[in-house]
Amino acid sequence: MPKYIRSIQTLTFNKYPVGVVRFTEPMEVLSSAVLNGGSSIADAAFIMEVPKDYEHHDPVGYAAEVRDHLGLPKNSVGMMTAAEVDHVFNVKSSSHNDVDVSVFATAGLANHVIAGEELKDYDSKTKISLKRMNALRPGTINIGVVSPVPLTMEAKVNLMIPIVEAKSVAMFKQGFLETGTTSDSMAVFCPTGDDRVKWTGTGSDIGIAAARAVTDAVGWALKARDEHPTRFAPH
Repeated sequence: MPKYIRSIQTLTFNKYPVGVVRFTEPMEVLSSAVLNGGSSIADAAFIMEVPKDYEHHDPVGYAAEVRDHLGLPKNSVGMMTAAEVDHVFNVKSSSHNDVDVSVFATAGLANHVIAGEELKDYDSKTKISLKRMNALRPGTINIGVVSPVPLTMEAKVNLMIPIVEAKSVAMFKQGFLETGTTSDSMAVFCPTGDDRVKWTGTGSDIGIAAARAVTDAVGWALKARDEHPTRFAPH
């Protein structure tokens, strides 16, 4: 089992799968997650599948309902996706200069877009996505990165750079011009402690290991869904 990860499971809520990661100790986290996003402490994290036409009036409350139903700690960080979690939820690890980083992720496309451009051709992209893998649903890219060492706040923010860039690398390797989807979510987890690493950019050991693991995890999920470009020209 990767460092600081106690268990990895796929559970179920209302017939929809939920990928769950429990940590060996309380972890600091900085995230854009729906549930307990921002800067917090977490004992667990989960990525829950929702229907492709999901329009809940209270997504935070709904994620909390899933957390409570599964018996997860109140401080759990929760993300959502319309991708089929039982097919695409995966954990990958990578090491650089003996620095080991683990990543859990899901990925599915339909609302993929080039950053800085408006989302267009959504209906056409969705129809193509729905035909793949026995009508698998369109989704989102969710990524959780587990650092092996305590990080400063600056380092947590800095680590988002190689994470996001690696996500786009995974897209590029599958032939996509798009850099991600309009609903992607990221999270950085690290242990608590006084001896904190400050530099985590693309040239650092942590940044390199994280980027490699993200590329592997996102790429694996995209391949699991048979995702490939619809060849819409960029606008």
